[in-house]
Amino acid sequence: DLDVLANGHDRALWMFLNRDVLFRHAEEVRYTDERRRGRSWDGFEAQPNLLVSQNPVALEAFKAALRARFSSNNVHVDIFRRVRPTFDGEDCELVQITIYREGRLDDFLAFDNGDLVRRARRPVFEAAMTYEPDTGVIEVVANDRESREEMVRFMARDLLGIEFDSKKVPLRTYDLGVLLQPCEFTTDLEDGIDTVEIRQLRLMPIDTV
Repeated sequence: DLDVLANGHDRALWMFLNRDVLFRHAEEVRYTDERRRGRSWDGFEAQPNLLVSQNPVALEAFKAALRARFSSNNVHVDIFRRVRPTFDGEDCELVQITIYREGRLDDFLAFDNGDLVRRARRPVFEAAMTYEPDTGVIEVVANDRESREEMVRFMARDLLGIEFDSKKVPLRTYDLGVLLQPCEFTTDLEDGIDTVEIRQLRLMPIDTV
């Protein structure tokens, strides 16, 4: 059905209208991958080739731990299989666990018949984890740094059935000394470029870890 649609916007709209759960999963994938390796991210090592349990008892234990940790009345968990493209063109198999939890009572400004009023609400906070069976790596994305390791611990205990030892994925080290040396960039006259000056560089991982 998607192949006959004209472009990505049409396919996204079709999914939004006809497959709302899968559309939400796509949003969760984007949320996770856009924040990967950023300030909201942590990575941990665990055992490979484990099964992420979706047994109702295990899932309820996981949700109960989250409710207790965040003093939240309501927690929703999505678990689904997905892939992540790698630099060499292959697909990395993952299991994603997305968590929505209800926050404490808050208020926000709104208009009611033209009048500015305050309305009460309980905001919903999102966090996500991925488990890569081939390597055993667990990645977690959440704004609250202190809670990331705890959520991975709950997930390892309740959904993977293992004891979590808090071993983080090793950090990469880079030798950037070469950037201290002047470097001339060749230019082509037909491109109309006279000089090239680098103002900022960013590092990007090119593998699955």
